[in-house]
Amino acid sequence: MTPNNFVHVVCEGKSERNYLAALNRLFRDSGIGVTLVYPKPQKRGREDGGGHFKVIQRAYREYVGSNRNIHPWVWVDWDVYLRNDQHCRELYESRAAGIPAFLFSICNFEDFLVLHSSRERVMDWVQICSEHQHFDLPMQAEKYMPLFKRQFPEYRKGSLPDSLVMLGNGQIANALTHSLDPGIPLKCDFIEHLAHFIMNNRPEAGWPWNVIRQNA
Repeated sequence: MTPNNFVHVVCEGKSERNYLAALNRLFRDSGIGVTLVYPKPQKRGREDGGGHFKVIQRAYREYVGSNRNIHPWVWVDWDVYLRNDQHCRELYESRAAGIPAFLFSICNFEDFLVLHSSRERVMDWVQICSEHQHFDLPMQAEKYMPLFKRQFPEYRKGSLPDSLVMLGNGQIANALTHSLDPGIPLKCDFIEHLAHFIMNNRPEAGWPWNVIRQNA
């Protein structure tokens, strides 16, 4: 049996954890020896508090604790950092040496989900976002959620759309291809970083993860 590579991820909330769980199912089904490990909320029914820097920094330090042998990735949304909500960007740029560079979804988790769609749906969403200056000053949830649900009516915040509950290789290929496309302003550092990790440690995995090399 191929030994497993464990990847520890500190992430923003329920949406990201649901996505990581879907990835783990895909890895098991595909026979890829990679498992994503991530901390659960400390209290039942309570979210982590979002991706604000102080919350993420605390979650990271608590997760690592005294175990210096793990080096978690940090996956958060870029929107609060671009807007500099609660001084997030300033705090991130002056972070302590022990806090790693973050992997950002640009601009938020819903934008990341769109990357898994067809190019036509991606470009439709990019057009809507551009009309609302989303890439200059990311929309708050009360503004973008009604727009998003018009395009993806099955979506509920904190969950995955029906089309992604059983995440497939084709959707991963779409996400990587679109994230790497310089003509598309939606990006996700996490999915690109994960693809590099898999290609470096499990090159036999092939498609869709090798999209990262085909588009290099």
